[in-house]
Amino acid sequence: MLNEKNFKDWLFRYQYVYKIRNNNKSKERFIKALVTDLFKWRNDIQVIEYGENKKNKLKNIYVGNIEKADRIICAHYDTPIKNLGSYIFFDKTKAKTQTTLFIFISSLLMVLVGLLLTLGYKELALTNFSLFSLPTLIIGLFYAFYFYFLNKIANGIAERQNLIRNTSSILALLALSKEIDDQKTAFIFFDRGIYGNLGLKMLDKEKIKDASIYILDSVGTDAPLYLVGNRFTKNQANKAGILTFFQNSFKYNYLISARTSEENSIEKFYLSRKDLKQKELNITNIEKIVHLFTNNIL
Repeated sequence: MLNEKNFKDWLFRYQYVYKIRNNNKSKERFIKALVTDLFKWRNDIQVIEYGENKKNKLKNIYVGNIEKADRIICAHYDTPIKNLGSYIFFDKTKAKTQTTLFIFISSLLMVLVGLLLTLGYKELALTNFSLFSLPTLIIGLFYAFYFYFLNKIANGIAERQNLIRNTSSILALLALSKEIDDQKTAFIFFDRGIYGNLGLKMLDKEKIKDASIYILDSVGTDAPLYLVGNRFTKNQANKAGILTFFQNSFKYNYLISARTSEENSIEKFYLSRKDLKQKELNITNIEKIVHLFTNNIL
């Protein structure tokens, strides 16, 4: 059972104080807060940095001994960029396309607004222009802010409503790291998980044995909880009240809360925009995940 006081504290801080984790500065703040929390009950924590330059740098937080663990439970901590449409699980190409399209449309609209305002100002300047007047100063400040926000939009605006994707999984992983402290289980909070599992691929650089790897993604919605992959049985998942979908081609196993649809006879897992903007966390899903791993079901 989750400690209600601890969980409410984590929920407030990671939903509001450290909610944005999309650049080096915001990620550093998050990592410091996360490590401070983890040290309250663990001392086997490592922050590992990969990448040779600032642009390619990423940091993973390891809890436990990943070289000796039989199972490794993970969640990415970076936050998504605003995009169009639903979130389709296991389709990173579509996610990139939706984000690129949102950035293109937003940038185009900003450019059009700038052009219209420039044309309007041009007409005004032709009839009544003074370099050191108050209107000219205001226009100058406006353009400074305009190009600042245009640059922000062109580089992608962080999604602020990210309780579901992926703060909910961070909270579940925190709860698990507090409840489980044995040599056979390790935890990873990894970077660059929005459009792939680049941070998790850094495990290839480590000397790990053939551990079962479970990735938590968007687990906090009111949608059903699924275990997707191949390193489990249907009976194991049923004991925790979790649905299953077997996918032998997957390298990793995934715990997701998702809705399903069938497209060309293929099962698709997704969350709608309404699901992604859900403001209340589904605590029942978190408890099911804790039960799954703490009772030696997996």
